[in-house]
Amino acid sequence: MTMIPATTFANEFQYWVFVSYAHVDEPWAAWLHRALESYRIPKRLTGRKTEFGDVPTRLLPVFRDREELSGAPDLGDRLRVALAGA
Repeated sequence: MTMIPATTFANEFQYWVFVSYAHVDEPWAAWLHRALESYRIPKRLTGRKTEFGDVPTRLLPVFRDREELSGAPDLGDRLRVALAGA
């Protein structure tokens, strides 16, 4: 299996998906995060050239704010950078 890193679809993007949610939705967000990262894109689509670059085999990485930002000293800046990179 060939993994195409997120940077191949556009150098300015770091994440395929940005997931932000309310605390009450934590179980749903955790499920969605796992589901997105484990989703296999159909073989007939992978490797195709698009305006965003090659279609990868998986949507890795996925940004989930509570997981990616834990312990970050300046959440506002980290969120802006992560959102700009998604």
